[in-house]
Amino acid sequence: MMSFNVSPNTLINLFRRYRLVSHRYIYTLYWCAICQHRGHTNIGIKERDNKDQYKRHKKYFPYLVFGLQKDAITGWVFMASYFFSIDNYNICLKLIEYVWYKYRHGHVEETADIESHIGKINNLESEALKYGVLNAHEICRRHYVDLYGFILIYLDSPLKLKLDILENLCVIRSPLVYMNFMRFMCYYYLRDSSGVQYSLRALSDLHRVDVNSYFDIIYCLGLAHYTLKEYATALSLFMTISDVLKDIDTDKKRLYADLDFKLDLVINKLKTALS
Repeated sequence: MMSFNVSPNTLINLFRRYRLVSHRYIYTLYWCAICQHRGHTNIGIKERDNKDQYKRHKKYFPYLVFGLQKDAITGWVFMASYFFSIDNYNICLKLIEYVWYKYRHGHVEETADIESHIGKINNLESEALKYGVLNAHEICRRHYVDLYGFILIYLDSPLKLKLDILENLCVIRSPLVYMNFMRFMCYYYLRDSSGVQYSLRALSDLHRVDVNSYFDIIYCLGLAHYTLKEYATALSLFMTISDVLKDIDTDKKRLYADLDFKLDLVINKLKTALS
């Protein structure tokens, strides 16, 4: 079962500060998390014909919709991923732009603990909580990104973006990095060269917003330049990632063993092609 990483101290803080007398919203959080997991892990499976594919969409798409209420971003990212998987790149791009707008203008906190977001709610939201117009779940889905839950779903059913190499993207732990890389892939398949360059710049600049995702950003940039057949740049980025993987702790090396092996194969292939 999916777990929603809510700190007990956060719950105590919410109850004390806003005198909440009901914990029913907690069940809403868990229900949305379960729906998100069930929707994402089942809707992207390919069927034999269009009729069966439509039945699968009709059955599991509502779960993705319920999953939008779990937090501020991840449900939208999973929905965008679904539309990418069925080649509907324009809708995928619209969802990505909406998520990016929410992140830049909605004071979203990408953290493993929602405690830090409480002090950043505005006065209107604070008053709404005080008088029962909003509850803690509604504040949570406005401001909080459940990184822990995102990673759990990611590991259970890795997102794929139709790449020629290193198809499994489960090493990417940031929804923002994944979202920006998916935007690049949408523009690439739409043959929009200006969009491709724009998304590459956005991905490169992401370290200013998401300072903890250096590994994810460099990895995605390597994949992007490889996709564009800019092999020299891709090789340089992949070698940087390979050096990072060789310096990580022994315990973590087990998690990245498959990536390390496949990355070495890609690096050797690029070195041979460029020699």
